[in-house]
Amino acid sequence: LYIVRESSWNVNTKNVYSWGAALQGPQFDGVYAIGPGYDDSAVPDRDTPVRERRGGKYYRDSWKKLLALTDKTDNHLIAIETWNEYHEGTEIAPSTEHGKKYLNITKEYVNKFKSGFVPDNYPGERLMKAERASIDFSSGNIKGTGIKYIECADGKNKVVEEDSSYCLKPSETEFPGKYMYFQVDPLFKRTKSSSEYKLKIEYYDSVQSKFRVQFDSQNFSGPHNGAYKSTDIINPLGTLTWRVVTINLENVNLEGRQNCDADFRIHAIDEELCIKSIAIEPK
Repeated sequence: LYIVRESSWNVNTKNVYSWGAALQGPQFDGVYAIGPGYDDSAVPDRDTPVRERRGGKYYRDSWKKLLALTDKTDNHLIAIETWNEYHEGTEIAPSTEHGKKYLNITKEYVNKFKSGFVPDNYPGERLMKAERASIDFSSGNIKGTGIKYIECADGKNKVVEEDSSYCLKPSETEFPGKYMYFQVDPLFKRTKSSSEYKLKIEYYDSVQSKFRVQFDSQNFSGPHNGAYKSTDIINPLGTLTWRVVTINLENVNLEGRQNCDADFRIHAIDEELCIKSIAIEPK
């Protein structure tokens, strides 16, 4: 018997998948998950965002991502969200609104999945083929290519100007620690098949800019099941210039087990820390 659990269920099974693909896009846990869109606006007292179907394009693009990723991984199962939850607008079952359109799309792409078909082009293609993922704050805007900044209750930050550039700096919260949370795009990390990465961080090297990185690791027997493995502390040199440090990460997991589904966070030990850019690549 082969049982697959949803990731929030606290049981042991052969495999796992995550709910939310219809709204948030494809999910890339053990079993990949996709959906055609989401709209529960007809349900009283709900304010969930709507994911437009775009005439089937959202569903087709999701399938294309999975077909491309399956070619690079060993995945043989896909969960479709959902068959007939009409009240949330996630159904692929026949309906008055869509007829059999989504059954036909499903049939088309299931056949491609079984035959090992790989699309010529697909959303996220550049990221899957990229050698590194990065995020940059230097323009005053957050520009991420494969790395997403996430604001959490214990990780609130602001983009400020420093030495003719912009950077991300910690803000005060009700919590004692100061953190910057980041998530690596699944399309990047699923195609790298690596447990060792290099993390390059550019920061303003002031006297009070001490920090360390905490990342989701494979040290499952450690504190927090290894979700917050710490690197050595980066001590400032006090040069008052922009400095780049390279941090080696080993036994990396990157499965979004930190707060707010983050893969790693920067612990700002000194409150004057200001991060200009971050890049991650396999060793």
